[in-house]
Amino acid sequence: MKSMKKDYDQFNKEEINKEVSAQGLPKETNSVSVNYDSPLAGYMQSARIDILGGVAKVTATNTGNNDLKVSILSYKFAMKVVKSWTVKPGATLNTGEFSITGDTYALRVGRASDSYPTTGRGTLYGITYL
Repeated sequence: MKSMKKDYDQFNKEEINKEVSAQGLPKETNSVSVNYDSPLAGYMQSARIDILGGVAKVTATNTGNNDLKVSILSYKFAMKVVKSWTVKPGATLNTGEFSITGDTYALRVGRASDSYPTTGRGTLYGITYL
């Protein structure tokens, strides 16, 4: 039981990194990750992250044999999908930075179809230029 809790805690945290962007502007990057390795489950969801700087980025990898659905969920009023992508088997997704309304979000990674299980992982980044 303890090892399962440890595995869950590994992905139930927000990481914060400070760095300098390519344009020389200082920025702070927060991230949450999720590992979808139980193909019988419909999806796995990351911890919540506050993206208040209005800039986000998503990376994901499909390690399975069927399409992987990657979605950003907003928690403004009720849980709602605000952006979604499909990643083909063996492919990766890197959205680059994009604008998003400041809010609390989570990343959901799962199978694109109930009939076709798959596996994969993803990370949602919140970026704030300082």
